[in-house]
Amino acid sequence: MKIKSVIIFSILFVIIALTAFCIIHRNQKQNEIKQYFIGLNEAPVSIVVYCGFFDIYCEKTHSNYPQIRDNYIVAGKVKYSFIYIPKTWNDKEGEKDIKVAEALECAGMQWKYKEMYEKIIQRNATIEMDELKQIGIEIGVDQGKFNKCLTEGLAADSVLGKISRSHEMNITYFPITFLNKEKIEGFISYDSLSKKINSLLGDN
Repeated sequence: MKIKSVIIFSILFVIIALTAFCIIHRNQKQNEIKQYFIGLNEAPVSIVVYCGFFDIYCEKTHSNYPQIRDNYIVAGKVKYSFIYIPKTWNDKEGEKDIKVAEALECAGMQWKYKEMYEKIIQRNATIEMDELKQIGIEIGVDQGKFNKCLTEGLAADSVLGKISRSHEMNITYFPITFLNKEKIEGFISYDSLSKKINSLLGDN
């Protein structure tokens, strides 16, 4: 009888331990928020833009990217990242924003962050949620994995985690641009941003 009780206790202990491990492991996975960069990791200047997609000031901010890419990123001088923060949660535009942000994360999981970001900002407000899978095909993702990620919301935790982290940093409106450690509030033109970049690079 004692042996039977010991066996039952041992089985229960193993079940509890495994359950606790799975919960901890799952929480660790949820807390692993990947930040994707366009450009070389060792680039001396980092640009991180906090913004939405379809707000007029965010569209103007995104419009700086092609010149940043052509003049600095391809030369290995700048690395660039975009962090989505929502303008609203309550309307269809907000729902589209969230789903587009998830598509960007899903593409990033397949090393296609740059390609997806460029497609999104090219189309701006004209993009529709039902186009996202087609864009995935255009940029060459594994379509099965991308569709599953998008349909099942596998990138939702990452998107919401970045939003939560942004709020912890008191970033509650946009656009906000971090140029290395300098915080730039509101829209900044490419010419003004370029001068700041050149200053950091020691260029005239």
